[in-house]
Amino acid sequence: MLDLIIPSPGDAHSAVLKVVGEIRYGPRYNAVLVDDLELKGIHVGDDAEWLTPHLLAAQEWVHVAGREGPDTRLLLLDAERALMCRGPIIARGLVEGFRLEAGRVDYRVQYYGDLPDHPEMERSFNLPQAQDWVAYK
Repeated sequence: MLDLIIPSPGDAHSAVLKVVGEIRYGPRYNAVLVDDLELKGIHVGDDAEWLTPHLLAAQEWVHVAGREGPDTRLLLLDAERALMCRGPIIARGLVEGFRLEAGRVDYRVQYYGDLPDHPEMERSFNLPQAQDWVAYK
């Protein structure tokens, strides 16, 4: 399968998603490179998007749980400073539809399969303080 190349607004940075695998009858997951640097041990979904010219939001795959669905979380990558920050883990669900709004990232949680007690819902993640970011280099 082909790599997915996602240039940032203004082409200051780029993200490349390389297919690693897919869950049975479900979405695929990818290795991620930011400005040609691969983030070792991190896998993301197909829906990564730049929120600003240097801030990338992605769906990090924490665990592929087979028939029960994946565990994912919001992953923020600051390409300018080569830093990352992670949101809380969503068990058996996918995070998607990222929007930057007044100092926070809003996103949707779509639970895997037909779980009547877990409808799609909106979540917010306040942009982290400087001390909450860690280097990905």
